[in-house]
Amino acid sequence: VAGRACFWLMNTSGTDFNIQGSGTITGADGNQACGVYVNSSSPDSIVVKGQGNYVNTEFVGTVATSWTQSGNSNTTPTPVTTGVPGQQLPQELQLSLPSPSNCINLTGGTTTTAKNGYQKNETYTVVTQSMVNSQITPNMTSAGVCINGNVLFQGTSGADLILQPGLYVFTGDVNLGNYMTATGVTFDLNTGNLGVTSTTNVNLEAPCVSTDLSGTTPTACAPPANGAINGILFAAPWANTTQWTIQWGAAGGGGSTCQTLTATSAAGLEFDGVIDAPGITLNMQDAGGYALISGLVVGALDQQTGSICVTNYASEHDGSPLSSITLVE
Repeated sequence: VAGRACFWLMNTSGTDFNIQGSGTITGADGNQACGVYVNSSSPDSIVVKGQGNYVNTEFVGTVATSWTQSGNSNTTPTPVTTGVPGQQLPQELQLSLPSPSNCINLTGGTTTTAKNGYQKNETYTVVTQSMVNSQITPNMTSAGVCINGNVLFQGTSGADLILQPGLYVFTGDVNLGNYMTATGVTFDLNTGNLGVTSTTNVNLEAPCVSTDLSGTTPTACAPPANGAINGILFAAPWANTTQWTIQWGAAGGGGSTCQTLTATSAAGLEFDGVIDAPGITLNMQDAGGYALISGLVVGALDQQTGSICVTNYASEHDGSPLSSITLVE
């Protein structure tokens, strides 16, 4: 196997890559996506069920000597290569994350119930723009800001909630609601899970060092500042082994076409940056659109019926943490 991996599934045992139903993984604009590396040596390191699965990547390689498929299913057109040599997570993606310190307790907000990363109801403090302006931004330092408790970010139609560039460290669980914009941010979930059930206008961009964002209208990106990490949008330490769930209704511009990231706000949800959380299980569900992501480092990926649109961050931004990663047998 030779090629660039932008999916690193790092658990050493059990099922790292589970794709069910008519799951799809493909590159943007009809292109081939970069590769999938599976670190598990278990016979069920890769499990493919259902029918009509379409995995259009440079490769799917697993350390295991076998994998599991059932029903009328396969990883078409990309075959699975077994017995790939074990790989260490590349240095660029071995993050040194800070321990939570000087964390703030948000006050004055309302609470709501929403699905968390385990798809169970949980109570969150709803973070509004006024709370961001009066409590979060004033506490942002050169090392970022730390927030205690479970929080849900939620804007309103015609008034997106806007976060300033920087590193946001969370001690609790995080949920992303609708109408949210943030450029030059890294979200660090120290021990908590992540729930994303948004379907409308959530556009998040990691800090980057180049100005070549792909799309119809190129735009300058925000350089790393206030502790934010180049190219990293979501992060968690290895010790965080929670489940994160990202559930889109109609991402990637609100339609059913897998498109390159654009510089303008879409009707759906766009993540321009890498998810680097090597201990978590990422559950991805999609109800009509495309889950639009730039790169994954997780323990395991559980993809239900739906489509993952991969816009390789390395091909969009010079100096990205994925730009020099290759996997060779």
